[in-house]
Amino acid sequence: MAEVFDGRIFDHYGHYECAALAGYCEGADTYHVLPQYGYAELLDEDGHLVTEPGQVGEIVATSFIMHATPMIRYRTGDLAEFGGWGCSECGREVQIWRRIVGREQEYLEAADGRRVYMTAVNFHDNTLAGVQAVQFRQVQPGVVTVCYVGQEANEARMRRGLERKLDGFTLELCQVEAIERTARGKAQLVIRGDQCQLQ
Repeated sequence: MAEVFDGRIFDHYGHYECAALAGYCEGADTYHVLPQYGYAELLDEDGHLVTEPGQVGEIVATSFIMHATPMIRYRTGDLAEFGGWGCSECGREVQIWRRIVGREQEYLEAADGRRVYMTAVNFHDNTLAGVQAVQFRQVQPGVVTVCYVGQEANEARMRRGLERKLDGFTLELCQVEAIERTARGKAQLVIRGDQCQLQ
């Protein structure tokens, strides 16, 4: 895309709750946390502040802009890799995130124990063309059932695309009438363990 439009691609991170916002600067492909928007922390699995570059933690944020319903130390469930403080390219002395890793609960476990986060399994191609909804269900490491809604879906194309993205996983495709939603009305992209009963 950058070549076609002869321009640099900028990425940013944000969420509906408006507690944290981060984006690329004019010179670096790292996320600069905007301190005027909210106070963002990265916490490890034990709830301790991540302080070493390269460590991954959950984004926990306090909003400075939500006055009616303030968010205080809101646990986003999103993971980011800490990159330290200050950007050598633009000179801004802000918290740096090297990358957004994904959602804490949205990963698949490979047979060797690796976690494959769904942000790494992007769908910016035609793999899911004709699919209205999709859910990845996993009961055991390395094996995934891909449930999808969509009469127009091309299952052979889906399988080829998913096998490229999830190399080493055993995949089963299953067309369903609907993807069950949570009590809050959200469709979970990944469910594991006892939740994985097929509809």
